[in-house]
Amino acid sequence: MKYPIEDQLWQQFLAGNGQAFSALFLKYRPLLLHYGIKLCQSEVRAEECIQDLFCYLFENKNKLSQIRQLKPYLFVAYRRRMLQSQKTNRLLLSTDNPASDLAIQFSQEEIMIEHEMQSSEQRRLWQMLNELPARQREVVYLKYYQGLDTDEIAASMDITHQGVLNALYKAFKKLRKALKNNFKSSFYSLLFF
Repeated sequence: MKYPIEDQLWQQFLAGNGQAFSALFLKYRPLLLHYGIKLCQSEVRAEECIQDLFCYLFENKNKLSQIRQLKPYLFVAYRRRMLQSQKTNRLLLSTDNPASDLAIQFSQEEIMIEHEMQSSEQRRLWQMLNELPARQREVVYLKYYQGLDTDEIAASMDITHQGVLNALYKAFKKLRKALKNNFKSSFYSLLFF
């Protein structure tokens, strides 16, 4: 997937155009912030990592080269900043709490269909998505909420193309099984109660 405007802005930024840098920041900050909040559940930390990333880009623009796709590049760089920040926080707190690892959490509002009443099926879907392992949740989030393709997700998460496909397959398999079990229990409760 090509992003010609972003490619032009990137080229202009590398050439020293401050307005192009501002345009890139304004375009990608909301996407990265949303992703960062999902990863670390802290808007402050997510915003700090965005600032760190763009400061790094600005300070090192002479060392940066042309990239094939800007959006996946920024997601990869941002995710690495988040992981680095996570490691630093662990060292400062000197804890090894696995619950504090980067993990996407779906909110009920993201799953709800626009302009429809909240239903028990939607609540169950939200619950099932949050029960998926962290990597599967992140792949589903990047695929269906950020619109990244399989190769972009692989680059963002630093896994193989096949790893992305496997994670999606496993996520859908678990969701289907949970839906099937949920349907059976609902059906039986209707029959016997």
